[in-house]
Amino acid sequence: MPMQYAADKERYVIHIHGLHHTGTGYLRQTLHDALNKEFPSESASTMDGLRQQFRVPENEGQHLQSVYPPLIERVKAIKAASGMGVKNAAKALSVADLCILADDGDVPAGIDDIEAYGDEQIGRMLLQQWSRYWDMSATFLIQKTPSLDVQFLERTKVLPTLHILVVRHPLASNSIGNPNAGRVWLEAYLHVLDLLARRDIQWYAVVTYEALVQYHDAVVEELLEVVRSGVARLKDGRRLNGVSNRRNGDTTGQFARQRRRLPYHTGHASEKRSPVSYLVPEERSVRLWEECLLRRQCHEMIEQLTKDVLPHFGYVSVRQSNETGSGWYVSKSLSPFPGPVTVGKKFGRVLFTSEDAALNRLRQSGENGTVDYEPSPELISAMEALIQ
Repeated sequence: MPMQYAADKERYVIHIHGLHHTGTGYLRQTLHDALNKEFPSESASTMDGLRQQFRVPENEGQHLQSVYPPLIERVKAIKAASGMGVKNAAKALSVADLCILADDGDVPAGIDDIEAYGDEQIGRMLLQQWSRYWDMSATFLIQKTPSLDVQFLERTKVLPTLHILVVRHPLASNSIGNPNAGRVWLEAYLHVLDLLARRDIQWYAVVTYEALVQYHDAVVEELLEVVRSGVARLKDGRRLNGVSNRRNGDTTGQFARQRRRLPYHTGHASEKRSPVSYLVPEERSVRLWEECLLRRQCHEMIEQLTKDVLPHFGYVSVRQSNETGSGWYVSKSLSPFPGPVTVGKKFGRVLFTSEDAALNRLRQSGENGTVDYEPSPELISAMEALIQ
């Protein structure tokens, strides 16, 4: 039986998108805690309380529904049909965008736009299935899945929906498990960034994992403003009043936030860690990175990716001190060779968002630059040039 809930309550769905091991789970918990702290009367719900009862990996939304194929099933089907090359690996991450209603034979008379009708039916089925796992008394319903089904979840939405996209350096965390991860990353994210450039997504924000780690409070503060601004814009000017009271000019946002420990962290939870320790590539990623550099075409692609694309996201290398052999410092440039990667201070914020006007007001002094509504034509062109 589907969970019953009040239909007249205002609710907002927040989807966290990204590749495996890019911090989607970390951001989900961070945002959940921040929303509950900032808006005490407007609770947030994830699917996290269900691990013992349902036992699905990371309590991801893809495993708690039967409407569209989860990533593992897509990979199996594509491998069986045509093999898993670079292009197919990238397509698997967003192939749900092609999903349509399986049986449109029961479309009621008088429906002119059958596609829109089908999308709405899919959205209602998804909401019904996911409502079993959310606390439907909450205002914000957070779902995360390590895929890039942004277009699918946008066109099938039945509630106001915010999409938050997490980007991580493609080789520092090789979630693909292949030396050609840079090429897969390039094609997969180009698909989504092109949607944003075409303004096909109504409410969204793009952040890097590295910024979330290195400049955590600043990123969370801006994501809260994205939520606040989107609610006001989509719901006839209604505005959420948070405890930070930014309407009175307090833009510090300095309230306590409980962080989710990242999967590869070790040591006691209370142990103070340098942000760099969260950014050091795992041994497996370093090995695959080195293997790529030994292949001529892969090496050339990484060189071009490092030179023409990744700087748009603010990426710079973190280097070990030559004098002492210990300690780290942030470089002013990005190396194509293995090592820790972060983003420069100017990029330690939201990169692109539909709420650009609100964030630019929040930044006030302009010392951190302005936020863009959408990816620049230069970025899109540079990405397209590399996959031709």
